[in-house]
Amino acid sequence: MIFAKSFLAGVAALIVSALLIYGLAVAGPRILELLPTNEGGVGVLEGPWIPLWLLLVAALLIFAGGAYWYFRRAKSRR
Repeated sequence: MIFAKSFLAGVAALIVSALLIYGLAVAGPRILELLPTNEGGVGVLEGPWIPLWLLLVAALLIFAGGAYWYFRRAKSRR
């Protein structure tokens, strides 16, 4: 049972971090639009493209961190 709960804690950590990153990605450009600029013309906001393998590694680390944290916490309660 402890492993199932640890798995669910890892999934929850992954979902929360994805929502947080998405919120920052949406709010960032909106905040930048409010800042005054002295440049004229039309600008295109291009962000850095991150390779897919790097996103998968980050997701795996976030999941593992959440699962390990809950596993250690549940194990110390016993």
